[in-house]
Parts: sequence; C-alpha cells; structure tokens
Amino acid sequence: MKSRIRNIIEILIRENRECTVKELSLKLDVSEKTVRNEIAGYCEGQGKYPVKVIVRKSGYYAQTGNMDGEDVAQFLQRLDFSFSNEFDREKYILRKILLNDSYVKLESLADELFVSIPTINRIFKNVKEILSSYQLEASAKPGYGVKVAGNEINKRLCYVHCLSRVPDENTAIVAEQCGMKEEDFYFIDYAIRKSVEKNEFDLTETGIRNLTIHLMYAITRMREGSFIKDIKRNYCITGKESEIARMLIRDLEEEYQIVFPEAEIDYICIHLSSKKANLGSEAVIVSTETENIIYHINHKIKNILGYDFLNDLELRTMLAMHIEPMLSRSEFGIHIPNPVLKEIKAEFPNAYECAVIAADYIKENYGLIISDDELGYLSLHYNLAIDRLIQDHVSSKVLIVCGSGISTAKLLQKKIEKKFQVSRENISLCSMRELKTKDLSAYDVVVSSVKIPFPIKKRVVYIEDILCDFSIDSSPADRLLLKNYVDGRLIFLHQDFKSREEIIDFLCSKISEVYGFDKEFRELVWKREDLSSTDIGNLVAIPHAFSMCTEETVFSLCTLKKAVKWKQRKVKYVFLISFGKKDMGISHDLNEKLLTLLMDPKWISLLETVNNAEDLKVIF
Repeated sequence: MKSRIRNIIEILIRENRECTVKELSLKLDVSEKTVRNEIAGYCEGQGKYPVKVIVRKSGYYAQTGNMDGEDVAQFLQRLDFSFSNEFDREKYILRKILLNDSYVKLESLADELFVSIPTINRIFKNVKEILSSYQLEASAKPGYGVKVAGNEINKRLCYVHCLSRVPDENTAIVAEQCGMKEEDFYFIDYAIRKSVEKNEFDLTETGIRNLTIHLMYAITRMREGSFIKDIKRNYCITGKESEIARMLIRDLEEEYQIVFPEAEIDYICIHLSSKKANLGSEAVIVSTETENIIYHINHKIKNILGYDFLNDLELRTMLAMHIEPMLSRSEFGIHIPNPVLKEIKAEFPNAYECAVIAADYIKENYGLIISDDELGYLSLHYNLAIDRLIQDHVSSKVLIVCGSGISTAKLLQKKIEKKFQVSRENISLCSMRELKTKDLSAYDVVVSSVKIPFPIKKRVVYIEDILCDFSIDSSPADRLLLKNYVDGRLIFLHQDFKSREEIIDFLCSKISEVYGFDKEFRELVWKREDLSSTDIGNLVAIPHAFSMCTEETVFSLCTLKKAVKWKQRKVKYVFLISFGKKDMGISHDLNEKLLTLLMDPKWISLLETVNNAEDLKVIF
C-alpha cells in the first residue's frame, strides 16, 4: 500500500502546478490538517530528497529537476520505505542483497532509503538474524560492502518468504519485486495452468500463485548464473509431478532462452508435491515408512491424551496424503502460511495438541522442526477424527469447492456440519478443475471459499471468513464446572514479570509447592512450550504440560500490570492448566469451554476487575 506522502507527491508531480491544501485533501479524502502535517514532515527532511516541495501561502508544488520518468518512479517507491516501518525496510534490504550476488554497500542502502548510517546499521542487525534463520550469512568485504553467502535453495526460500505481501491483483508489484515484468507473471501462470490441466493434477489457486512467484525469482537467479546444484530428496516424486515439471520447463526454456539443469527440475517437483490439492479423489500410495510414522504418532497420542485413532481408516488416509509432503516442506524450508492458525488453536485445542505430539515424534526421529502453520493444518485432520469418536450428524446435500486445498475445505466442512447440522456423509469435496465437469444435480447448494471463474447451474454460497460466527457455545452449567477448579493459592494478580520465562517458572514453582510436584512437571510444561508457543491471541497464553501428568486438574492464573512479548504476540493473562487423569472423561469439554471464554474480548475485559479468587469465580 502506498504511503500518504507518496500519494501527495505523485499528485503534485502529475499536476505539474501549484495545488491548494483543499484540493489535495479532497483528492486524498483526508483532512486539510493531515495534508499540512504530511507535507511538513516531508519538508523537514527534504534536503536528502531529489524532489523538492515548494510551500506557498496559496498551496504547494513539486520540483523534480532533471529527473526523467523512470527516476521519478524509483524515487517514489523508495519514498514509501523512507516513511514505512523498520519491518518493511528490512524486507527492502533483503530483496536488494538477495537479487544478485554482487556486493552492496550499506551507505548506498542508506541513501536509497533516505536514512542515516546508524539507522541502516541497526536495521541490518535484524537482517542478519533473518538470514541466519535460513542458514545464510551476510559476508562483508571492507570497501566493497556485503553480500549473502549460503545455499542457493535457502536464498530463494528466504527471498520469496520476505516479499512484501500485496493483494492478489497487484501482479505488477509482485513481478517487479522478483526482478521481472507483469507479462512474465501471466506467462508463467498460464504455463503452470496448462501443464497442470493437461496432466489432470489438482493444484490450489494459492499453490499456483506461489509457484509462479518462485519460478520468477528462480529465472532471475539463473539469468545471473546462480543455479541449484543438487537436491537430496527423502521421498518419492510421482511420475505425474515429474511430467508436469518437464512440460512446464520446456515452455520456460523456450520463452526465456535458458537451460534448466536436472536439480532445478527436481526443485519444481518438490513445489508441486508440497502444494498439491489432494481432495481424496485419487488412489493413495502409502510407503511403509509413512505407515510406520502414522502408527507411532497415533500410538503416542493414545498414551498421552487417551484418543484411540489406531483403527480410524479415514484419518490414516488423510495423514498418508499429508505427511510426506509436509516432511519435504519442512526439510527444504518451503513455507505454507496458515491464515486461520489463531482460530484453529482457539477452536480446536485438543486436535492441536494431537498435532503437537505428532511434531514431537517427527522431531525426535527425523530431526525436523514442524512449523506452527503446518501444525494448524495437521490438527484439522485430528479434529475430524475426534468428532468421529464423539458424535455423528444427520441431513442435506452440500458440495464444497475450495481454492486453498484439502485443509481449508475440511474446515469449511466442519463449519457446515456444526452450524447447519449437515451430516458428514452428505458433504462432498471438489476441486475447481473437477467442478467444470461435475454433475451437480444431486446437490442442494455449492459452497466455496474462492470465486468460481465460470458459470454453474447451482446456487453458490461464498464463505470468505471461514471461521466467522463459528464458535462453541458455553452454557451456565459449563461455567459453573470451570468455577470449581479455581484455587485461591494459585491466583496471582497484577504481577510485574518481564518475560515468558519468568512467568512460567514462577507458576510451575507455585504449583509444585501446593501439589508437591517434582521438577518433571516444569520440564513437561517447557517441553510443550518449546514445540509450539501457547499464546493464543486476545492477550492470553495457556502454557500446559506436554502430557497428562497430574492426578487432579490444576488451574492457575497470573495477570500482569503490563503485557509482555510471549513468542508471537503480547500477553497479559496467563492460565497455566494441567488437566488431571481423574477428569480425563471431561477434559475435552472443559478445555473447549475455557477456550470459548478466553477468546471472548468482553469476558477478557472482566479480568481487569478481578482482585481475588472469589472475583474470578463470580465472572465464571
């Protein structure tokens, strides 16, 4: 998004005359005071800008000197970063040093961003930390500047992950950030769709866009002589993925006059496999290794949480389709963002704990760290499996179309089941490609999370916000049940702690004093915290033990005078809970009812009125 000052300068340059404050305010739909403040801020530092704003009593006009159109366009883009936050500036620097292999001087970057040398040095410290998280380093050479050293795959992943997020329709900006033109975006997008369509392969809309971006940057790198030299694959690529990749490469080689080595083709195969939208319409081939992984994960879940999924064939099938690509994504650092992660953690806490146990098994046996985003997608499969253990629904025929893959489609399925009382057997899933030829006569309604780009003879309901108005009701009886676990000895209000570590260690210590626990309790709480942060939004964190290790349910609360940074979010209210073995039968419901309250901003605001344990019982 353009900064307000950039819009003002653009208008002044385009009009090439004196513009009044009122005129600018009307064009920008802001107050006259806002316009004056923006220009005053610009003029304070305009000694370093090539475009000068001349201030008159009657208005303003811009002087561009001898700059041509391209110079002006580059200046305006850099101006955005000058007035943006440090996070955006970090991304700008990362793109600059990752786009080529030559040295870049920090002084030059400071000039481009119109900031001081001390400022650019401070920002660059954070840039080095980001590079380090991708196993890359900033190599410095006195008198020459810095450049990025490390594996080519890691450079590409870092670059694409650090692109500025822009709306899907702004393809020109995405292409420019990758060192290419908008027409390149459309050519590569078309080549992918043609190859996928011919091989009847379901790739999500999000997957197509991501692969397009990866390929644009890959071509930019290869033009400069930077190729992937070797890829070690730990799972089998199907013939279909390989055929799509080779067909796609033929089009790209012809268009861009470059030769893709075998390792670059493998790289595309990995992306295809990791982004595949498998909606269960094809046969699933499961390796012995994957079957063993699923068995051991589910066995571990049974021992720790008590859920018996060992005979759930549907879960095994869904995990078989999910796990191999997930392991490959984790190994190669291919990140798939999860836009509903916060909601998944809040709505399906027990399923998320199943996913955390799966991540722990994978970490112990394969040395791979599964990201929170991946855990969110994995937990959706477990949430459906938990429902199969608990209940079944009855009712009418619904077809779900989803452009973001099986996990989002399953989330839509879950919402329709719960909110509209439609039984699972009456809900079918379908990819966009399959929809073109599908017989819709058997369905009452089609539900989609993305716009269907062609007409169909059936009523369509579009659901953009998948989890809006989708929550678990909490009855007065449930709240009374929660009230019974409040222990005045473990309620600590208006504390002065400064870090997550201090808070968790303090609460573990107090709980151990009251219940006589040994140090293993604290170790299990930290084991769970290290696997996936327990901050859930709404200024709330819920640290808890990795396994059900206490006989009785333990409930503690710590509120803070000032919120602290947990891991991803700010936290002011910390509930450390351990559901007891005696309450195993109701722990699922207890957890969901508590989460329902903690995700309600109105209820959270009541915590500010709590001065003792009795007050807490009252608001329960």
